[in-house]
Amino acid sequence: MTDAYTVNWIGDIMPLGALRFELIAECPEISFVLSDIPLCSYDADLYIIEDADIPHIPDILSQAYSPPCMVWGSTCRVFDTALTAGCADALILPAGRKEFVYRIKRNLRTRMIDFGNGSVRFTRKLIMGDRNVLSITEKEFRLLLLFVNVDGSVCPKEIIADYLGVKHADSSRVVDVYISKLRKKISDVLPAYEGNNPIISVRGKGYRTSTLIVDNL
Repeated sequence: MTDAYTVNWIGDIMPLGALRFELIAECPEISFVLSDIPLCSYDADLYIIEDADIPHIPDILSQAYSPPCMVWGSTCRVFDTALTAGCADALILPAGRKEFVYRIKRNLRTRMIDFGNGSVRFTRKLIMGDRNVLSITEKEFRLLLLFVNVDGSVCPKEIIADYLGVKHADSSRVVDVYISKLRKKISDVLPAYEGNNPIISVRGKGYRTSTLIVDNL
């Protein structure tokens, strides 16, 4: 099963020297996109930015559904400013290739769901199982992240509607439709067996996953 991640490297990558080629060679499952300005947040799973651009990070992270942002630099001020700016991680150079690769993979927005009859990985754009690989919408991606956060507990429909930005008189019904579509995709990528319901409806309360969702990194 091949993962498909997009890392948006913002700014100048040249100071990394040969390390940049080593990173690309060691991470064939990751597409590194270089740009002077960030990609649309829908198209990236992780932003990487040089510490010289830290003042711009709050604007970058203000995008709807912004992926996490990782900062690298050559001075200790990276630690003092990056986390305050809302970054997920900071790395001081020189750093070894193994550490850089670990940090990148650790900060990618990807999770694994173990449903008993198989595991599902998901990124911002894909849901992948032993049986199939399917595309997912932004709302479906956010639903999966929400179930990660509640960790097997019941999530009320009101919370789901608010998290997805549903503004509709019948928001409960809209949530039911989103859940139904996601449930079908999960079932379609997993080996089939009777009785498996990946997202369980709890009458009068909301939804929960049938098993706990764990970080696959």
